Amino acid sequence: MDVIRLERGQTRTVHDADSVQADWIGSGVAFVVYEARRKRGFVAHVLQTDWEHRGSPTAPPPALEDLKGWLDETGASPSEVRAVVAGGAQPLNAGEDPRLRPGEGLSRAVTTGLRSLGIDHICEDTGGSMGRSLKLNCRNGVVDVVQGQGSSTTHFRLGG
Repeated sequence: MDVIRLERGQTRTVHDADSVQADWIGSGVAFVVYEARRKRGFVAHVLQTDWEHRGSPTAPPPALEDLKGWLDETGASPSEVRAVVAGGAQPLNAGEDPRLRPGEGLSRAVTTGLRSLGIDHICEDTGGSMGRSLKLNCRNGVVDVVQGQGSSTTHFRLGG
């Protein structure tokens, strides 16, 4: 099975035989929405700059509009899909100044946006100071989130 590389700031739909990976998720956020019954999903890598240009710290990132289009187009029910949100890392010296903690706000905006679309089954691997990579195997619905240079891996099983 070939691995499809998701570019920074890109969204992509994936199907049964696909495996997709998003690398270099720092203060940005990647998310996967997976429909187990049909073994298909939607993957996005949201850049901090894409979100900040929306003009409001509570505005949903543009990728959520793409996700809504995918849900409408495929007929996927928000109550039947599962999601993983990963990223939102902070610099080690961020302190409590919210301007130095942009990833926190972006991960919160993505999670809030998913819930506003009716997606309530959300797993998160966010925050901290290490970047991540995320990989979805569409055959079995397993999402692996690797922190740093492989220092830890979290496995999420979204499919049956």
